[in-house]
Amino acid sequence: MSLFSVCAGNFSPLFNVWELHMRRISLMVLTGLALSLVGSVLLLSGSALHAVAQDAEKEKSKAKSPLEGAWRLVSARQRDGEMRKPPEGIDMSKLIVGGRFVWTHVQEGKVTAGAGGRYKATDEAYTEDVVFAIGPNHQHLIGQSVKFSWKIEDGKWHHKGKVRVGDAEAEVEEIWERIP
Repeated sequence: MSLFSVCAGNFSPLFNVWELHMRRISLMVLTGLALSLVGSVLLLSGSALHAVAQDAEKEKSKAKSPLEGAWRLVSARQRDGEMRKPPEGIDMSKLIVGGRFVWTHVQEGKVTAGAGGRYKATDEAYTEDVVFAIGPNHQHLIGQSVKFSWKIEDGKWHHKGKVRVGDAEAEVEEIWERIP
């Protein structure tokens, strides 16, 4: 019998205790890591759900605008001061959705003019921030922030404001109805 086997035999219970202790520590560390992982997943899931809820709330608040939807021009104030319907064969429509707007002037099935960009609506004002325009007579609108007073009366959208045309301002007064 060697000295090592005698010594190892004497320490065998100590090694068994040490091995048991290390297994317990490993189990506690693994349990802690598993709990940390589960906690991280729950935290990330909670954060993701919160972000989705915030996005849904933003979309919901945008959708609350009574201006959201499709509109057709019913009448507009002319240079002579009279409110008139668009001429036969001309259709003007405006789409308001998700913080954006676009209006088009269609004649004989062709878009002859239009503009679009972002909009903001409060109780006091409706503002169009124009980022593009269609047609040579409307390029001056690009970059303008056009502010209108507005109201919905008898289901129709009335708005009135001023738009810059060169060095002058032109009055705009229009009445729109929803397109079903």
